Amino acid sequence: MIRAYPLLAERSQELTLGFQRLGLPTAAREYLLEKLPQYRLLLTGLTRVEGRFLVSLFEASTAPGREEYPVYIEGNPKTRLGTGLLVGRREQFERLVAFAREDLQLAGLVAALVQGLESGTAPASLRLGERDFPFGARTYVMGVVNVTPDSFSDGGRHASAEAAIAHGLKLAEAGADVLDVGGESTRPGSRPVSVEEELERVLPVVSGLRARTAVPLSVDTTKAAVAREVLSAGAVLINDISGFHFDPELPRVVAEAGAACCLMHMKGTPETMQVAPHYEDLLGEVLAFLEEGVNRAVEAGVARERILVDPGI
Repeated sequence: MIRAYPLLAERSQELTLGFQRLGLPTAAREYLLEKLPQYRLLLTGLTRVEGRFLVSLFEASTAPGREEYPVYIEGNPKTRLGTGLLVGRREQFERLVAFAREDLQLAGLVAALVQGLESGTAPASLRLGERDFPFGARTYVMGVVNVTPDSFSDGGRHASAEAAIAHGLKLAEAGADVLDVGGESTRPGSRPVSVEEELERVLPVVSGLRARTAVPLSVDTTKAAVAREVLSAGAVLINDISGFHFDPELPRVVAEAGAACCLMHMKGTPETMQVAPHYEDLLGEVLAFLEEGVNRAVEAGVARERILVDPGI
């Protein structure tokens, strides 16, 4: 599957990482960091068909007076086969998309380019309950309320509903923008709990907090049955550490409630996530995992502007 990732102009570290993924030598990276124009899309998953198309188009457009398409830089074919970088002005990308639409074999490339260009723009504000969260204004703080005996940060300290509610209210008073309630530990090595036990832990806390504070409530769960109950009780955000990969019903529950979601990347399960984890392409694999979760959310009816992603670091 072809993916196009925008490398933003003001983030030179992001650009440098992108060049490394292409297998470019240091001198070439430094030169490109200075010279590249506004729009840059890192491409992965290209087949020979798309690769030949982009190379031939670039070669044809290098003639004087024919710079109507973006510059194409092919990744190292020995170490980064199927990768490339497109750089140019917005109108050059739009011409490329329009031209590529004429060939049905390039439908995957067209879809990736369109999505890549869209994701490079500033996101819309996120509305949670009665509050708007405009991105770029400031950093928002999430207060964590664990109702578990074994969480790595504060396991067992707020195990009763009364203690958890009191802790949540204290966090809200201290300035937390969102309160995240969790009833199942997700620390490395932890084991899952039943739906009944998780609901017994979180539902009274969500109901109690909802009655006493206007701070938006999030619930950390991977289960559709739990999400359905807590959303009915007043939660407005589902924080899923599996990125919609564990329970196929969860995206639909979120969509039907009109809730927002945060999708986290994770390798395996909490019990196995630290057992010899290995990545061939760390950034690419994390992005692919998150993109799959986002696609599941959108297909279920969740609006893109109501989806957050968490790399799980």
